[in-house]
Amino acid sequence: MFVHLLLLLPLVLSITPSQQAFQVRPHVPDSISITSEGVTKRKQITCTFSHDSAGGTGENWEISMDDDGSGGVIVTAGRPSSYLLFSSWSLVCTAPKGHTILAHEVLNGDGPVSPTAYLVDSLSIRPTEHWSSVQTLQKLVVQIGK
Repeated sequence: MFVHLLLLLPLVLSITPSQQAFQVRPHVPDSISITSEGVTKRKQITCTFSHDSAGGTGENWEISMDDDGSGGVIVTAGRPSSYLLFSSWSLVCTAPKGHTILAHEVLNGDGPVSPTAYLVDSLSIRPTEHWSSVQTLQKLVVQIGK
């Protein structure tokens, strides 16, 4: 399983790429945040990926944020393969005033996840009661803009 979080946010200045390693441990709810660097505080974007999973042992994951080359940012969290099943997850972002989620895509190992399995608010995406605790989360793509 590989989790991708893609955020396209209109920014005037390009950001400095950043990345952080973190561990996803079964039955240990946790979160990791990443903030855009190289822009003024007023233009910063911060995204927090929160998760709880089940499986045998913990896995090393990575979250990164990079400029997408066209005025946005790309946030990626994941690892090349994973056996963990996500019982809960969310991506919550803070961004400059007027920004909202414009488009999103949630994928697991079988392809697109049913839209009834997750909820999208202005700057967050998370599972609903229809999310199965035995479902994998492979990729999360979110576009944020005005």
